[in-house]
Amino acid sequence: SSIKAFANAEASQARFEQSLKQIAKASDEEVEALRRQQLALQQTTRFEDDAIASGQAFLGTFQLNARQIETLTPRLLDMAEGLRDASGATIGLEQASNMLGKAIQLGTVGMLAKAGVTIPGVTKAEQDLFKQTFELATIEERVAMIAKLVDGNFKGQAVTAGQTLAG
Repeated sequence: SSIKAFANAEASQARFEQSLKQIAKASDEEVEALRRQQLALQQTTRFEDDAIASGQAFLGTFQLNARQIETLTPRLLDMAEGLRDASGATIGLEQASNMLGKAIQLGTVGMLAKAGVTIPGVTKAEQDLFKQTFELATIEERVAMIAKLVDGNFKGQAVTAGQTLAG
């Protein structure tokens, strides 16, 4: 089982590096910065560095740059932890990455809302305004809006869970 775990970890890191270098056009320095982020988040959350690498690699497939991926990574973990079900299972980091990446690429937050992410605004008109603004925003603006949106729903969930006995 330890050989299988090593093989899975190696494959996860290989996918991460391939995605970041080939699709996101990340430099060696940017890849290493993201690896340092993986290790740091592994120390404070319930997620292993290889799982984080897999989530980051998946974000890279949406042609986000390394800085955008670095911004989204803690939010990705917070969202996955915040959507943990009563049995203790989280949504996978790849699934959460897919939701975030599609929202950013397509300019729609509908998939996030269906997953339980609350769209800002008390009234339907306020929520519709956010959705319209998001739709018209640039990729960079969408990343910032998604970061705020996820923070508003789940900020600190991954670190808080990491401080528990299970963490």
